Amino acid sequence: MLLCGAKLLQEHAQLLQSEADEAPVLLMTRGTRGDVQPFVALARGLILYHNCDVVLVTELLWKNFVKSAAEDLPTPYKGRLRFRPCGGDTSRRVSGDMARFVLSLGQQSLALQALVFSRSEVEFFSSEGCFFHWAWEERPTFIVFGFLMIHVAMIISEALQIPIVGFILQPLREIEPTMERTG
Repeated sequence: MLLCGAKLLQEHAQLLQSEADEAPVLLMTRGTRGDVQPFVALARGLILYHNCDVVLVTELLWKNFVKSAAEDLPTPYKGRLRFRPCGGDTSRRVSGDMARFVLSLGQQSLALQALVFSRSEVEFFSSEGCFFHWAWEERPTFIVFGFLMIHVAMIISEALQIPIVGFILQPLREIEPTMERTG
């Protein structure tokens, strides 16, 4: 009887493992290449080291970038990274003179950074319908979102009952040395 129970446990563990294998994951991000590239690296890691199927939803501009990363996967993992479009063109919006000026000033001003971030989230909210559609179609095990997609991810998570995980990256900014006081 004990052997039969052990065999059942082993079969159950194998079943759970096979269900965990190829777990579908939806990654959602928008932005410049610097915003999208870490998600491509994360997708590759989820595929190669955690045996997930990954759908990366981002702007159409990055389709070839994502497809290239998918083609670079080893043979057994081909087809495990898929691109889906969400609309928008952040690179075009941030390449203007005024946008670059504000972004350069924002490096020094927390208030300006907060204003830019809040405006960015408003700009990205128009993609909510696309992200929702792909989450509905793909039915992922969980959704991974970027910093500027927090509210969109929360709406989708609540509506479709899909857990969400934030993938929040912050560029390193060294603390400037203070000047010595004399006198």
